[in-house]
Amino acid sequence: MKFSYRLDSMDPDSFEKFAVELVRRKFDIEAFRGFAPGKDDGIDGIDDIKSPTLILQAKRWSLSKNHSTAVNELKREIDNIVKNIEKYGWKSKFKYVIVTSLRLSPKRCKDIRDYADERYPGLIPSDDYIIYSSHIEILSNDKKYIDIFKKYHLDENNLSSILKEEKLRPVEKESSHYFADYNYKFFAETNFLEEAYYKIQENRVLLIQGPPGIGKTTTCMILGNLLRSNKEIKFDAIMRKITDIDKVIDIYYSSYSEEDKALFVVFDDFLGRNKFDVGDHYLPDLKRIYATAKRSNNLYICLNSRTQIIKDAKNLNSNFKRLIQSEFKEEEISVLDLSNYSKTDKAFIFRKSFERKIDEINDKKELAERYNSLIGCDWSVIIGHKNFYPRVIELIVNNFQESDKNFHKYVIDSLKNPFDLYENIFHSLNIEEKYLLFVILLFDSYPVQKKYITRSFHRLEINPAFDIEKAIYKLEDSWILPMKDYIYGEVKINFLNPSIIDFLNYKKKILPNMLKNIEKSSIYLSQVFSYYGKSIYNEKFMKKLLYEWHDFEDNKDFIGEKIISIIKLNRWEQYKSEIRGLLLSFKEETSHSSKVTWTNIIDNIYKYGNFELKKEFLLLLEEEYLSDNILESRLIDSYDIDKTADQIDSIINEVNDELYDEYGFPNFFESNYYEDFKNKKVDILQDYIDNDVTIIDIQRYEIDVENIEEEVEIHVKQVSEDVENQITESFEWKGINKETLDYEILRSFIKETILEELNIFNRKYYRNEVETNNISEFKTVESILNQPLKYK
Repeated sequence: MKFSYRLDSMDPDSFEKFAVELVRRKFDIEAFRGFAPGKDDGIDGIDDIKSPTLILQAKRWSLSKNHSTAVNELKREIDNIVKNIEKYGWKSKFKYVIVTSLRLSPKRCKDIRDYADERYPGLIPSDDYIIYSSHIEILSNDKKYIDIFKKYHLDENNLSSILKEEKLRPVEKESSHYFADYNYKFFAETNFLEEAYYKIQENRVLLIQGPPGIGKTTTCMILGNLLRSNKEIKFDAIMRKITDIDKVIDIYYSSYSEEDKALFVVFDDFLGRNKFDVGDHYLPDLKRIYATAKRSNNLYICLNSRTQIIKDAKNLNSNFKRLIQSEFKEEEISVLDLSNYSKTDKAFIFRKSFERKIDEINDKKELAERYNSLIGCDWSVIIGHKNFYPRVIELIVNNFQESDKNFHKYVIDSLKNPFDLYENIFHSLNIEEKYLLFVILLFDSYPVQKKYITRSFHRLEINPAFDIEKAIYKLEDSWILPMKDYIYGEVKINFLNPSIIDFLNYKKKILPNMLKNIEKSSIYLSQVFSYYGKSIYNEKFMKKLLYEWHDFEDNKDFIGEKIISIIKLNRWEQYKSEIRGLLLSFKEETSHSSKVTWTNIIDNIYKYGNFELKKEFLLLLEEEYLSDNILESRLIDSYDIDKTADQIDSIINEVNDELYDEYGFPNFFESNYYEDFKNKKVDILQDYIDNDVTIIDIQRYEIDVENIEEEVEIHVKQVSEDVENQITESFEWKGINKETLDYEILRSFIKETILEELNIFNRKYYRNEVETNNISEFKTVESILNQPLKYK
């Protein structure tokens, strides 16, 4: 069982608590305990603060954490522990255990242990004292630790039970909606067709459901054509309405009772084309045709309907619901889903759409010229577009004459606006269902917990008799996609695809009063934030946030926005008693908006904060663990930390000037948090050095083949000079020396790149099976799409 992604999802506090319990159990030390969040001097757990025998350092890092930086941080934590010997007056011999979410290599573990021995011999006596993700995985299978893993939702049984309950949708990739003549020449064959073909062969009954325009009708007809090509038995294929079931049964018994031929019948949109409009009196006929097909060996029926209409039918007609549940088995139902299209599937869809069109029209030259103008373009922009959808491609091709000379722009613009897909079905929804979609939309971050959606909707008080559960069920697979959270078991709801979000954003401009009603009654700041354009500086949003703060259930996600609102609206006097707690509790990882970062907050304090706020901020930097919170940011880069350091230095000078003869603050370089900022800057620089995109372009003609090592050092020097500029350009850091940084990984990257350019060495560093498959697939995409569109 793999735990890396689970551990990565834990917040640092939970991970520390988990690590403390793990260590307490592993080393059988009942007195072992952790501490509240804050500056800990490198101590996340200890058995005796006066005379320790074991000390814990817990590090929850993301999977993307740079390993060199991680090792350097652990070494600094070891330095802190050694300093603590004198600070706390420890006389006893103790050991040090590290628990981290990161996967460490044997080499890096040895590096950590060697460094620990240099600083304090015997500090990490064996590999058992470095517990990283692989070791955690091993412990999870040990009965001794099961209860701990369950407590933090990391137990194997929890995950496996969820996986058993999860229903995996079949690979249902279908494009045939566009080929109205059902000509195989223009049909993009995908995996779904084969699956449907086997299902109809094995069960003789197939129900196909999916969103409108996905290709249900054409799939049925292509299946009929495939069956008719059967060499062993003669098939006839017909299409009928549900009202014709009696006649179909008569046809079957009169002409197909002998098994030397077979009948394939398609009941297209069998419950209604735009809405459920089939009466109870047709249900017995459905049962009859179903029973006849199951008893026979030569009657095959394929029914199709929109997912939304089937859900309507189940909600509105209990008899139909029982029929589906009792008669239709899971293996007889196929749900068409486009989300699993491969790149080559999409390439064939795109290509075949043009081939079909050019076969139909007289002005073939114009269409061929438009398509051929795309040859050589970056096809990934088209086939990888979030709104790539077969019906959208059909609309693009059918309306190609509306494009100007830049056909590529026309294609991309059309993909961005596929609203015609949804207009009709949106119109058929009742007002409550439309409100429900807008309620979800206004949360602006998806998926959304179902309970939040329900509470928000009920606040509208539109129709007390409206059944929201039935509405969610109806909209599922046509507008929305409910899903179960793997860890906490909560139901969340997402939109079925991004183009639906685009469409609803378009509709909300036409129906502004509906959105206003939701905003006025909302108890979620996330909806209010979305309503006001997701701008943290929108004055109406800031005022509502401040004045109605306690009315919102999600206000803890908007602490950063509240701090900025207090500053921007100059409300220091009203909120000065709160500001300390707000600054201490703000964490970027729990903030609703990615726009609210520590860099942003400090920038606002520096530019708009009054003397009292700036003084309070400096006191928190000195007295509390605020610097830890600031430097935990994953978003901060070299420029940001320079800017923040410069602004803090300026704030100190400004406050000290105001204090005159009173006690002032030490300058930034002499502060007790300068080392933390300096180390963060070093880590950022190391990440920059270790990143292969840092490598300056290396051209083959520039390389001196006889002196590759010298060539490597030339490029290392270029990066080193760039790093030196980053140390001094925006802010002059003290105590950072470019020579103390590690350039070995960079050297390895550069050498591999040079050898690759010379075709001497096949670079393996970034090659794995998945990437190779993707590359070969992309070449296939190009071979499909870069062929000129020809015509006779």
